[in-house]
Amino acid sequence: MKAGITNASPDPVGPAPLRVAPAVLAALLTGLLPAMAQESPLHKVGDDRIRQTMIRESIARVRGACACPWQLDRHGHPCDGHSAYAPSHPGTPPFCYATDITDGMVQEWRRVHHRYPPIP
Repeated sequence: MKAGITNASPDPVGPAPLRVAPAVLAALLTGLLPAMAQESPLHKVGDDRIRQTMIRESIARVRGACACPWQLDRHGHPCDGHSAYAPSHPGTPPFCYATDITDGMVQEWRRVHHRYPPIP
């Protein structure tokens, strides 16, 4: 046998089981279970907030100063008809208004970003 290691335990039965009062256990579970049920602190972000995020992301992908009609160009003039949103502009227009984004698009955004549970 090596020095310092013994087979003898001070308590031949083992340590006493941890006893927790039922009230303490209930208080712990009541506080922990709701916190565990949430997927993230951003769990309750509403559809309007997601639409705002989608608009911001869409505008950021457009080159130049005029993604949306309500913006101002480099000279301080309204973009109006010469924005990327205008029907005469080639390509897919950016999202400039909440009404451009359907409920299905919001659900897809939630699914892709994995931060929010799908809504049935």
